[in-house]
Amino acid sequence: MWNGVLAVMAGVTTNIFSEWIGLGPVAPYLMAVPFLIFVGVIISTHWNENYSMHRAKFRKLCYDGFRDIITSKRIFLVGAIEALFESVVYIVIFLWTPILEQGKPSLGIVFSCFMVCILIGQAIFQILTSKGIPAIKILFFVNLLALASILTCVYSTHPRTRHLNASLVAFLIFQFCVGMYFPAMSGLRMRVIPDTHRYSIMNWFRVPLNLISCAVLMLLHEDVFLHGNHLIFVVCVGLLVLQLLATLKFLKTPLTQEETDDELEGEARLLMEADHIHNIF
Repeated sequence: MWNGVLAVMAGVTTNIFSEWIGLGPVAPYLMAVPFLIFVGVIISTHWNENYSMHRAKFRKLCYDGFRDIITSKRIFLVGAIEALFESVVYIVIFLWTPILEQGKPSLGIVFSCFMVCILIGQAIFQILTSKGIPAIKILFFVNLLALASILTCVYSTHPRTRHLNASLVAFLIFQFCVGMYFPAMSGLRMRVIPDTHRYSIMNWFRVPLNLISCAVLMLLHEDVFLHGNHLIFVVCVGLLVLQLLATLKFLKTPLTQEETDDELEGEARLLMEADHIHNIF
């Protein structure tokens, strides 16, 4: 929660200095320098290195993680859901500024609004899970809502029918979905991925995520895409449709005994792991 509050304050503060006071777009970066120096000093003087008590072989960790992905259907589906949705998140991060700046908005305030929507999404997730709604069903609803918001962007960014207000509303709805997605996905990872290989498996998940994001963003420099980012949003729609199919497939696969036992532990620890989304933006 506090990461979200700080992100909202950061957006408002940078907008005050860069636009309202008129220091220009460099002002936020200059403001960040003393904070980075302060944090660096704190880390170097108070943060002890967490050395492991045993040495692990890198190749073995990678092999074990990859083996678990290809031998477990549920782990594979979790990786597919994560890679497809989060690649759209990264693409939207790069697209929202050039799309909205045509209307000359206060980008710092828009950023703060995005962070507020993420906080609201996390709060709604807490309410839903407290009522016993499974995380995978919440994730299915998030996927449908995110798909609707990106479809809106396909329409609102078309060169012949540009609607900046519709694009802004669609982005706000998508950020709300992001706020619900990350704690839900954290819950799935905790229940489906074994603790012994969790981080090696999650690192494998990042490979297709980054490949998809980079491949789509490289299209920004193609001539056909210079006529409208709506074509990239069409690609995002395809990615979200694939994620929807993967989520449906995951819903139909039976739970293992370990997942059934873990389901009883509740959702209290999910938001702590999901709070890093503010750092991504």
